[in-house]
Amino acid sequence: MRRIRFSRTPAFDFEALRGLWAAAYDGGEFGEVAAVMARVRRGDFESWYREWSAMADRVAARGRTYGEPVSRGTALLRAANYLRQAEFFLDAADPRRAAAATAGADLFDAGMDALGMDVTRARIPYDGADLEALFMRPAARTPARCWSCRGFRLHP
Repeated sequence: MRRIRFSRTPAFDFEALRGLWAAAYDGGEFGEVAAVMARVRRGDFESWYREWSAMADRVAARGRTYGEPVSRGTALLRAANYLRQAEFFLDAADPRRAAAATAGADLFDAGMDALGMDVTRARIPYDGADLEALFMRPAARTPARCWSCRGFRLHP
């Protein structure tokens, strides 16, 4: 069986698959990922940022209109993940990177809130810095989710 390739650019192909790995945890949908990758040009990092950002904006806008909390929450979680995808290849000095990370974190928080998740934030001192930690206690009717959504550290 041959696997699906989303791009002839190996890094883009891998990162597109990484976007799908979160699908089981409401972090992506195959059709949305495929639609983005159909528009990303081979080796063009600007098109990568533009298309993932655009999908994040569309999914977030659609999610905010949903009255039903699970649909709203899962859409916002997908949008957060798509912003993480968007900023992945940006240079650390590019101001869009910090803006996307902040917007993605805000979408993640809004998604968790819509799903009724009890999220407790903490700072853990480590090697002269603080690492952010999240403890999430699921609502009685919501399946448990545990994510860390920064850079390489997306672990559902």
